[in-house]
Amino acid sequence: MRALNCILFLIFSFYCCAQERPKVFIDCRTYCDMTYIKTEINFVDYMLDRQSSELYILLVNQRTGSGGTEFIMTVENKKALSEPYDLVFFTKPNAVDAEKREAIVKTLKRALLKYMVDEELTEHISYSVDVSSEEEVISILDPWNAWVVSLGVNGNLNRESQFNSVNLRFNINVNRVTDKHKLLSRVNYNRNESNFVIEGEETISNLQTSFYGNTLYVYSLNENWSAGGVIRYSRSIFENYDHSITVSPAIEYNIFPYSEYANHNFTIRYEIGGRYNDYIDSTTYFKTTEYLGRHRLAVDFQIVKPWGNIDIDAGASQFLTRPKRYSIDINPSVDVNIFKGLNLYTGIYYEITKDRINIPKGDLSVEEILLQNKLRDSNFSMYMYFGIRYRFGSSFNNVVNTRF
Repeated sequence: MRALNCILFLIFSFYCCAQERPKVFIDCRTYCDMTYIKTEINFVDYMLDRQSSELYILLVNQRTGSGGTEFIMTVENKKALSEPYDLVFFTKPNAVDAEKREAIVKTLKRALLKYMVDEELTEHISYSVDVSSEEEVISILDPWNAWVVSLGVNGNLNRESQFNSVNLRFNINVNRVTDKHKLLSRVNYNRNESNFVIEGEETISNLQTSFYGNTLYVYSLNENWSAGGVIRYSRSIFENYDHSITVSPAIEYNIFPYSEYANHNFTIRYEIGGRYNDYIDSTTYFKTTEYLGRHRLAVDFQIVKPWGNIDIDAGASQFLTRPKRYSIDINPSVDVNIFKGLNLYTGIYYEITKDRINIPKGDLSVEEILLQNKLRDSNFSMYMYFGIRYRFGSSFNNVVNTRF
């Protein structure tokens, strides 16, 4: 926390005729308690679409290294045609929803105060300022030195007369994030067991276990360049891995400065390394163990604007010792406000999968295919979604009704 020389509390109210009430559209790309916001800030008109508003407010967030949340509020005064500006605020890792919504409301009031000053509406504002009598300097020492550890265990049990299943999951995360260094470590263990009774006699059982470990380290070289690497470990019955270990150094370039992530992001990342595989069953290449070189080029483009979002991820991977075994994937998505009240959204994930070298040899039984307990070969994988939404009617949504 930076030193605070004074604490400023602004309490203002707006008294004017209805046509002078600021028309505000809050584009919340994170969780916002709109009922609470409308209750605490009741001197504006909340619009249901961006085009009808005078003040456009975009709110996005991301996790900080300590597990807290960084919020970025982008404010655009559409009447003044001025450049948008950002208000940044943080909440602690253990902050509850009540604390987060209070921080959002406090920052919204700051944005509205500036708007009223810019629009020469100060005669409708009453405020008070409390300043500490003595200069106060706060110095906080972190006994954990930015290290954050989280543990999680969850599961479920499902039982019927002819079916039962037990699922258990365990995970541990150890992270340390500073301005220069980023270290993320994660371990996941999953165990899924299902039993099906066929015609009251035959029982078909399916047991799936998996263990995954991943450690990522990134060093910030400057505003556009980063370097580091990743170590991955996996053990999975479904993927036919008794052990799989990958070590890959990597470098990344961001065309935009990393500090501008809230508005746009365009990264190009290249990683190259080696992988050791120890298979449960011998593969279609009659391999029980093997060492492979592998490299990957990935591109990630994101843009967040008042008219919508565009997000495009794409990448290509290839085994150096088997150049014909590769994969190419692309995952574009878009959500666009075509015109007042009409939004179009769509996305697709498509991958050419010619790098499945871990397929066990031999044919799968009908039970193995239906239960999907072993990976099958495929030339591609695809998932797609799309939709359109149109809203018409009243542009105002100021009423708060919490019944039921």
